Amino acid sequence: FGDFGSGGTGGGDPLEGLTSVDIDDPAAPTEPGTTEALPDGGIRMTGTGFSIFDAAGDIMHFTYEEITGDFDKRVQISAIDTDNNWGRGGIMARESLDNFSPAFKAIVSGLNSNLNAEGNPQGANQIRFAARFNPDAGWTTISRALGGVADAMPNQWIRLQRVGNYFAMYASADGESWALIGEKYT
Repeated sequence: FGDFGSGGTGGGDPLEGLTSVDIDDPAAPTEPGTTEALPDGGIRMTGTGFSIFDAAGDIMHFTYEEITGDFDKRVQISAIDTDNNWGRGGIMARESLDNFSPAFKAIVSGLNSNLNAEGNPQGANQIRFAARFNPDAGWTTISRALGGVADAMPNQWIRLQRVGNYFAMYASADGESWALIGEKYT
């Protein structure tokens, strides 16, 4: 589970216009997740699931708003509390709520101290941009996995943008200055 800032201007209910759903494998349902508003205007989501990078399809708690056309969404990931190297939070644009829906995602992996011999994160402590282009297909990583998330919390911002058939993911330490992480035309 984790805490997310809306990236908005504050005020009002941060859950207004959002819907929460658990996307599951019908053959192996998981515990339902929760989404709640925090007093500071952020959102806390909890969830269980198997993966959002696996051949089993997406199994996760998902809070979303329906958008048609272009968008530019930003979120601050202030915490990912997990005992799993692969706990994640982020922004995802999906074609549908189907388990294998085509989608783009900008994600931050949970904090973990497991490093390889070169000192790079092994799965966790990363930001990543990926896409599933066809139903029932696997995910394609568009950006290399960037380490350093552990040092950036609680100031890890990610941004997912769509303009026509162009998708881009950005990362920021302050929500003001953005670095392009990956981009893809569909």
